Amino acid sequence: MMYSWDEWVPESRILKLNEVGLEKQKSLLLESQAEKSKQKGKKKKKVLDADSTVKKKRPRQEHVQISAPSSPKKPVELNRLNISIHLQKRLVEVTDVICKHNKLLRLPATVTIDKILEEFVEETQQRDTFQAQTGTVSEVASGIKQYFNCTLGTQLLYKQERQQFKELSGDVTPSQCYGADHLLRLFVKFGPTLSQFSSEEDSQVVLLSHLQLCLQFLEEKSATLFTNDYVSSEEFKKTVL
Repeated sequence: MMYSWDEWVPESRILKLNEVGLEKQKSLLLESQAEKSKQKGKKKKKVLDADSTVKKKRPRQEHVQISAPSSPKKPVELNRLNISIHLQKRLVEVTDVICKHNKLLRLPATVTIDKILEEFVEETQQRDTFQAQTGTVSEVASGIKQYFNCTLGTQLLYKQERQQFKELSGDVTPSQCYGADHLLRLFVKFGPTLSQFSSEEDSQVVLLSHLQLCLQFLEEKSATLFTNDYVSSEEFKKTVL
């Protein structure tokens, strides 16, 4: 059962998907990159100073003993994705309908994941020329789609949905059939595994910020992206017999 969430947060903590929110995101990314460059400069200066000190203290030695390298820096622990209360309630509602009332979301979805991510990229780039120039949001959206297609069958379905998944035509991908509710489940899975996608701090910051933007897009467009179009399990079985 998928009743665990990354973090319960009030909606006031989530930036809106508008010019102000996008500008704030851009500012945070630039600050992160600048801070990383600053830290690298300080580390380099310390190494040079330390090397100079060693040479002054041991001028007569032909060989300078080099200490063992310090242990590797631990991976940066990212903040968890903030899934709003509204979206968490949606997850619970759909879970109850499927697991307690034996109903399935009708496929293909009215708005598929392919279409959702396409609209997300277009709207983000229209509001932010920086995103349009770098193409980062497009790359992240492509990664989300690929990850969804790879993990849906093994990690994102309830047992009641597995037969429906098996009946999919081999000519279509899951992202061409499933919609916002299943995409939302993927974001719940993303939280604990974000650090596995990149070992670079700045790359993790960029990834996290774009995933958060996509979550905000799902919430702001929830009235049209999430539907209550269900089919009973018995009705579905009759259609495949």
